[in-house]
Amino acid sequence: RRQFAQVAGNQGALEELWLDEGMSHFAEDACGFPGDNVVVLDQEVFTSFSETRLEVPGSIEFPEARLRITADIVPEGAQKVEASDLEEGMTIFDLDAVELPLSVRPRRQGDRIRPFGMEGTKSLKELLIDEKIPFGLRDSLPIVCDASGDLCWVVGVRRSSAAPVTDATRRILRITAEKLDGT
Repeated sequence: RRQFAQVAGNQGALEELWLDEGMSHFAEDACGFPGDNVVVLDQEVFTSFSETRLEVPGSIEFPEARLRITADIVPEGAQKVEASDLEEGMTIFDLDAVELPLSVRPRRQGDRIRPFGMEGTKSLKELLIDEKIPFGLRDSLPIVCDASGDLCWVVGVRRSSAAPVTDATRRILRITAEKLDGT
C-alpha cells in the first residue's frame, strides 16, 4: 500500500480501487497508473517510470529498475559493426535515418511495432506474448521510440525494422541497455 501511495499519490485511491474493481484486479501482476507509471507487483523492486528523453550521445538511468540505457555514435573509421558483433542488450541503427530525439517509455495500449525481419506491423501485446515475456514484466519493459513516436526497440526483446544498418550507412547509432552495479 505504501508503494502504491508513492506512485499514485494517495492510499485512498488504493482503497477505492480495491472496493470498486474487487480483488480480481490485483490478480494481475502489474497495474498501470496515470502518467505512464507502472508498478510490477510480483517483484521485490517496484518500478515506476515516465517517458524520458534519450539524448544522442547520452544515457539515462532507471535506479528503481537498476538499468541504464545509453545511446552513442560508433566512431567513424571504426570497424564495420555487424549484427553478429552485437552483445546482449545492444542494438544498432542508421543514425541518419532515425528521427531524433529519442525517448524511453513503458508500453501503451495499442502500441504497434514493425519487427525487424518481418513484413507489416504487429501489436506490441502480441509480440510480447509470442516472445514469452511473463505478463508481470510486460508493463515494466522500457521501449525506445523516435521523435514521431514509432517504436524502435523493445529493450532486450526485439528491435524494429526502422533505420537498418546497410552498406550505405555512414553513421551508426548504438543503443545499449545494461544492469547498474549491485545487481
